[in-house]
Amino acid sequence: MSDDAVIQAALEQATAEALEFVLQSDGAPVSSVRHVLKFFRFAHLPPNLRAVSCLFADLATRIAVGPMNDETLVALRKLLEAKDAAVRAVLP
Repeated sequence: MSDDAVIQAALEQATAEALEFVLQSDGAPVSSVRHVLKFFRFAHLPPNLRAVSCLFADLATRIAVGPMNDETLVALRKLLEAKDAAVRAVLP
């Protein structure tokens, strides 16, 4: 396995764990934010799609643990829309 592949796998693992931690923790964001965060899971995707989706999941997790206000949910919804488009862009 190349160094790039090892780094990508480690990034994906850390991001998946962080996302699940935020979703499962007692101090998790409000339910509407948790609802949107569920759609950033990426472990079920094939490697080429997982690599793209992982980047968005990382940012979504960071947004979700930041200041919580009306714009937090707006940001996550727009990020989800961007993630979906980016994943579709790499489909054959």
